[in-house]
Amino acid sequence: MKKKIFITITFVIIIIASYALYMLFMPKRDVQSTTAFEKLEAKELVNEFLTDFEMAKNKYFESDGENKVLEVRGIVHSITKDLNNNYSVILMDDDSKAGVQAKFTKETNTGAAKLKVGDVVAVKGFITQGATFDDLLEIYQHVVLEEAAVISN
Repeated sequence: MKKKIFITITFVIIIIASYALYMLFMPKRDVQSTTAFEKLEAKELVNEFLTDFEMAKNKYFESDGENKVLEVRGIVHSITKDLNNNYSVILMDDDSKAGVQAKFTKETNTGAAKLKVGDVVAVKGFITQGATFDDLLEIYQHVVLEEAAVISN
């Protein structure tokens, strides 16, 4: 009886360890070599979410976590750096309620470093958040593109 329990526990531990190692060493998604699902203006993308969030969510988000890769074009509204010195660029018209926040990585920072406020730029990345209005704080939240890179400037 003890031998069967020991074998069962050992088998479960092996399965858990195998899954953990698979997740740890799984190849990273190469966003920049992926064909963009859609090319659109920042204002257009934001308006899709603010007009009909559920429809936009169903269009751009996948249940398996592999959200759509998009090419978004817009006017650089602001440029900041995070604690890892990675750039974050907001693409937004002056009359827009929200914009698109493109978050760059260590590998793609060089393209963002050349940008200036007011530049018209196209970026490519995968979407992780849609534009929303927070009723409690009474502010608009930006669309977020992760692992962004400058496509054209």
